[in-house]
Amino acid sequence: MSGAGILSQSHHENESFQRLNILDTDLGVHRWESCHFEKCNFSNSRLGNNSLINCTFTDCDLSNVTVASTSFVSVVFVRCKMLGIKWTEVKQLLFSITLENCNISFNNFFGMKLKKIKMFDCRAEGAIFSEANMSGANLQKTNFQNALFENTNLTGTDFSDATHYDIDVLNNKVKNAIFTLPDAVRLLRSLDIKIQ
Repeated sequence: MSGAGILSQSHHENESFQRLNILDTDLGVHRWESCHFEKCNFSNSRLGNNSLINCTFTDCDLSNVTVASTSFVSVVFVRCKMLGIKWTEVKQLLFSITLENCNISFNNFFGMKLKKIKMFDCRAEGAIFSEANMSGANLQKTNFQNALFENTNLTGTDFSDATHYDIDVLNNKVKNAIFTLPDAVRLLRSLDIKIQ
């Protein structure tokens, strides 16, 4: 089915889509339930008032998509390129995503409720997590180079084998969070101490 054909329907359920190229397009209002997208390109598109429920995106490009008023419920992204997404504009009610081996660099999660989010083996360079509640999250093996954590709730969060994070332990909640060496040494930077 072509991109135009897909957009002519407002409800999709249990469908699979491969190699769609829907670039720089306003998707209008659609409901996607239990759909699978593989090797599709939605970059620079506007998802608007779309609802995505129990959907999976594999090897897709969603860079710079606009997600204002979009609903994501139990949506899984695997090996996707997702640069520059401003998640703060989504519908927060029931928001639930899983990210595995995705590039989410320069994404904005400011102030969001991300309890128990799974962000496994991702690249999150320059991403913003300030004021977010990420308690109980699984952030294993993720690269957080230049990511911003300020007043973030990281209680019980698993940073095992995560790298390049700069987390001020005095300005973030880190009780019971899990960190592994060698990157755990980076936590000492905020304490203004010297290790020789």
